[in-house]
Amino acid sequence: MLDNLIYFYFFISWISFQNIQNISVFNMLGQEVMRRTNINAQTRELDLSALQSGAYFVQVSINNTVETLKILKK
Repeated sequence: MLDNLIYFYFFISWISFQNIQNISVFNMLGQEVMRRTNINAQTRELDLSALQSGAYFVQVSINNTVETLKILKK
């Protein structure tokens, strides 16, 4: 798995946003540090500037399917 280097924003791009239930960000201890619900077509980025530098997991729930991506916040 390749790590994704993030500075301030994590951009999301899907053809349709209507089926995204939520987006969660977890630290390496498994603690949820950010949660985004009410996802709509205007939601295209997550502002991660408040998070400390380090590794995180971004978990996206779409149609009751969960996809997880590892990111590195610089």
